Amino acid sequence: MTPPPLDADLPWLHPAQQAFNAAIASGRLGHALLVQASPGQGGEWLATWIAARMFCRQPREAAGIGGAPCGDCLDCRRVQSGEQPDLLTLRPIEDSKEIRIDQVRELAAELALTAHAGGRKVAVITPAERLNRNAANALLKTLEEPAGQALLLLVTGEPWRLPVTVQSRCTRLRSRTPTDDELVVWLQAQRPGSSAVDWRAALAVLGPQPL
Repeated sequence: MTPPPLDADLPWLHPAQQAFNAAIASGRLGHALLVQASPGQGGEWLATWIAARMFCRQPREAAGIGGAPCGDCLDCRRVQSGEQPDLLTLRPIEDSKEIRIDQVRELAAELALTAHAGGRKVAVITPAERLNRNAANALLKTLEEPAGQALLLLVTGEPWRLPVTVQSRCTRLRSRTPTDDELVVWLQAQRPGSSAVDWRAALAVLGPQPL
């Protein structure tokens, strides 16, 4: 599926979105968040939403979650298109199954540079459980002392595969597992006219991974 737009409504992610907004409102937003939701459940989309929320020039109110990126300003459009220069993404390269130490070192070097807009930088590491041991160890220093106002988002559906040392340096942002009933309604809304599709059979094969 094409990733949902920034204003998409993914009900099972509402608790995580509410928790993020509460951290902003209370001034307790940490510099590293462990986004506990698999990419198939919207973990990567949530990280993109968070990034847009941080960069958005005119956040709006959204029912059930509070503040949300407007989706229309230049910064939101850049985030959605992958053209935001202060948004960095780290993932396995091409056919590699791992995120390697040289990638983490390059990320740290990029974060140390001044942000293009003079504000903060956001780095998304996904799926974070693909960090190999050396890469995870190299990331620890950045997690402990991030450059400037950097915000690191580690997206994973398998947090237990991350070293405890990495987990302990992040604030957890958990999503809940959506029910099949909830997912069927959501999938039908994404594909008008698909009432004849046996979505439950698809979910039985793929699990609760609507994206």
